[in-house]
Amino acid sequence: MPAADHELKQYFVKTGDSQWSMYVLVDGRNPVDPNSVAPLHVTLEQKPNGSLSYSGNSQHLRKISDTEFALQGWVCLIRPTR
Repeated sequence: MPAADHELKQYFVKTGDSQWSMYVLVDGRNPVDPNSVAPLHVTLEQKPNGSLSYSGNSQHLRKISDTEFALQGWVCLIRPTR
């Protein structure tokens, strides 16, 4: 089966002094519900010590470190052909 190319879009919107919203799409769709175009969303907040805390509506985005997140539960919209 040949590998497929996929496009990950991740963008940030500043929502407060030390707060941002992060949005994620894969192939222009919600990564865990390919029928939806609404992105996964988390809120990031910088603490006084410089570290990040986050919360949001997605258990599918997991913070690994202040510079790395993991996407879990991705449902591929493209079905392989045989």
